[in-house]
Amino acid sequence: MSECTNATERLRRIYERDKSICGICHKRVDLNGKRPAAVDHIVPRSQGGSDDDENLQLAHSICNSKKARRSAKDFDHDGNYIGPPPPKPSPHTSVRNVPDEAWRELKAEAARQGEHVGDLLARYITEGIALDAQARLKRTNH
Repeated sequence: MSECTNATERLRRIYERDKSICGICHKRVDLNGKRPAAVDHIVPRSQGGSDDDENLQLAHSICNSKKARRSAKDFDHDGNYIGPPPPKPSPHTSVRNVPDEAWRELKAEAARQGEHVGDLLARYITEGIALDAQARLKRTNH
């Protein structure tokens, strides 16, 4: 089954379970409306949250985007943010310049290792920087 079909089925399953109510702003979500629906991680994956249904909730895409990597408990009943500032993204996990094929390979490797793709990318970049520094040090010492 394709990833797209799985995502669509998951969205419909969460939509029905949550009775079409956004878990962030607590307003009705219309699957065919102008504001697209999304599945949100209650505890973000970047904070150790899982992809299990118990950690997923229905959300408007815009609410999900505003929530970003913050926890659902950091929002009031109207969807207003009341928690600490969100963590700043690491410059080491930017993927703007990663070619599509390399990105697909990176996602596949992360899945094989059971690791979040951003964490794997950060580790690869950090290891690459360390290897570059070692190589430069060897060249200057010879």
